[in-house]
Amino acid sequence: MLKDGVSTMTVENYLMGSKIESWKETDVKNITFVVTEDCNLVCKYCYITGKNTKNKMSFETAKKAVDYILNNPDEFPESSVIWEFIGGEPFLEVGLMDQITDYIKTEMYRLNHKWFENYRISISTNGLLYHTPEVQRYIKKNLNNLSIGISVDGNKIKHDQQRVKPDGSGSYEEVVKNVPLWLEQFPNGATKATFASADLPYLKDSIISIYELGIKTIPANVIFEEGWEEGDDLVFEEQLRQLADYIIDNRLWDEFNCSLFSDSLGFPLTEENLKANWCGAGRMLSIDYEGNFYPCTRFVGYSLNNREGYVVGNIEDGYDHDKIRPFLALTLEKQSTEECINCQVAIGCAWCQGLNYDDARIDTIYERATYICKMHKARVRANDYYWARVREVAELDRDIPRPRKDHLYFLLSDESVRHCTYKPKEESDRKMSLETLKKGLEFARKNFYTPVLMLPPEGLSEEERDLLRGMDVLEMQSGTSKVTGRDAIVVYDNQVGDFQDGSNCILIIKADLIPNLSDIVKKIFMKQSRINLILEETEKLTNEELSIYENELLKIAEYLAEQLSSGRYLELNVLSDAIHLEKMANCNAGLDSFALAPDGKFYLCPAFYYTENGDAVGTVEEGINFNYREFLTGEKSSLCSACDAYHCRRCIYQNKMQTKEYLIPGKVQCVVSHIERKMSKEYATLLLEKRILRQLTPRSVDEIFPEIDYYDPLEKVVNR
Repeated sequence: MLKDGVSTMTVENYLMGSKIESWKETDVKNITFVVTEDCNLVCKYCYITGKNTKNKMSFETAKKAVDYILNNPDEFPESSVIWEFIGGEPFLEVGLMDQITDYIKTEMYRLNHKWFENYRISISTNGLLYHTPEVQRYIKKNLNNLSIGISVDGNKIKHDQQRVKPDGSGSYEEVVKNVPLWLEQFPNGATKATFASADLPYLKDSIISIYELGIKTIPANVIFEEGWEEGDDLVFEEQLRQLADYIIDNRLWDEFNCSLFSDSLGFPLTEENLKANWCGAGRMLSIDYEGNFYPCTRFVGYSLNNREGYVVGNIEDGYDHDKIRPFLALTLEKQSTEECINCQVAIGCAWCQGLNYDDARIDTIYERATYICKMHKARVRANDYYWARVREVAELDRDIPRPRKDHLYFLLSDESVRHCTYKPKEESDRKMSLETLKKGLEFARKNFYTPVLMLPPEGLSEEERDLLRGMDVLEMQSGTSKVTGRDAIVVYDNQVGDFQDGSNCILIIKADLIPNLSDIVKKIFMKQSRINLILEETEKLTNEELSIYENELLKIAEYLAEQLSSGRYLELNVLSDAIHLEKMANCNAGLDSFALAPDGKFYLCPAFYYTENGDAVGTVEEGINFNYREFLTGEKSSLCSACDAYHCRRCIYQNKMQTKEYLIPGKVQCVVSHIERKMSKEYATLLLEKRILRQLTPRSVDEIFPEIDYYDPLEKVVNR
């Protein structure tokens, strides 16, 4: 039930966007028999371009392959196996498949093989022969260990455009008449839908049409090959947005799934991602009609246009392990360009290893084809829209993707809430126009920035709210007024208003209130579980004030430790963050965040807008034009690269104001960070004494905080 656009029900079994699981997932060997290179369809986008009627596997060849595999368990250590049959159209050779399957089962039983209790038979078919007596006999005979996927490509127009017979006629009607029988035998059956340039306009209607056939799971993708036209990405994105609206408006998310929406899509690569590989080629085994072994079916000769088949062994001689080594050593990092590695939405961008090999400039698997770059980014933008709309209409019982880390701050007026040490312009009431806001949101959407709305005292107007539909945004507003459920609140000094526990609280403190800091923090912790502390005008702090600050932090550390020992985990960024960090966690203004001001210009951060003659780095019409990001990275700073006060915000605005360099902090800013480092160590020591530290991190206090004898890292650099 929807009330005022908001679901009154909690989603209990959220399905849409969930990972489509396969049998056993891990520790399973995929073994594929190419029983024929013939097919009764000539699908226009098919990657198998060398189909023919003459190359068919014999039972003798298959028998030798099975004998080699089952009698060499050291070569195949996996605990389970998927025996797959593929073509062409595999059911053209259903009699041969029946012979091979019987032999596999008989031999696994005779040898008391570990796979006898852990195997599946997998078949991908175009569905034309599914109803025939020979095929049905095979299915009934093997049903308990069988998985079959029928390819229904979409609605009739889309399917018949691509999946055609040799005479050019469509196959839709003949395929879908077999779907009810298939779903009766395989109720959880999934169909793989593939989209190319010509049929993108039918994407939304195609997915809906497949759902209406009763098929609830659709692993779908666009082709990896060359052939995309200018503007295809825009069509793809719009079709996905329309599909998202249909799914949400009809509440289909807890019954249907489609892999075009994913809850792990579109984030920067991690170190773990870089060391892994998207594709399983080399860990699978594909066998052709001659008994040759291949890393997967895409390396068989009939799948390649520019190269010979990539043979890695045969049924007589077995595996050539040296030929497999390149696949086992292959990682995302080693086959990707710097652009791909540094792409902020790289997660989920797929590739085919066989296409990489076929399309590489030289004979190698270590070059990645990137034809789908724009299509992937269009999919990410559409997913952003989908997940934002889900949040608008449904209350979920599990986490769904949060906005990515790159932020674009929107200063909606000169009176907007401030979140750092800068000062707003006095006696200025300039507001951001609706047109600037609209253009800024579109820029953020296209360039994968999460909008952070810096709200003015009056909040958002209805017109501004309308522009935000279908966008994931963060909102930041003053905590001195009633705030419920906001993404971030800002508390100036000790003026705590009527707010509930939120996801983030920023506390900005003047120097004259430092003696009361511990009392203020405890007061806020009555309503919040995390506080990000910002000291104003640190460059003006005296030695006495710094000493008081250190003492106040010690009081807070003792309070946090007591609270944690009682079961309540509270965080003050300048004390708790350093325990978990292993590298610098700076604010990164100008690297992964910018600000859009009411004047329609982009700035490195809001502080530079409020500074007299602050330099802009672009306009809302022309975009961001800042080509000097290397001068903002900590690696370029001789001070920051020598420092392990990883929680330090390293404010480039303060740096620029104090030292005239973005990367060199003033002395007091460094001293403040090292006082915080020292008190973080005291906090960790308290947790160690209470036997709590190991619950938070496996590292020791000395590992986290090596002993140092300075507050200013300049001393270390100069002495070195």
